[in-house]
Amino acid sequence: MPVDNYCVLYTPNMKDETVEVFRILYGGRNIKTQLDENTTF
Repeated sequence: MPVDNYCVLYTPNMKDETVEVFRILYGGRNIKTQLDENTTF
């Protein structure tokens, strides 16, 4: 979800009707590169 110059990555929880934000990235950067370098699954 874009918010101003940022990209907010989140997962919705329909059961609890909540949202868990797990990452906020500045939109001016290469988001794919940032996720590839810093995300572990």
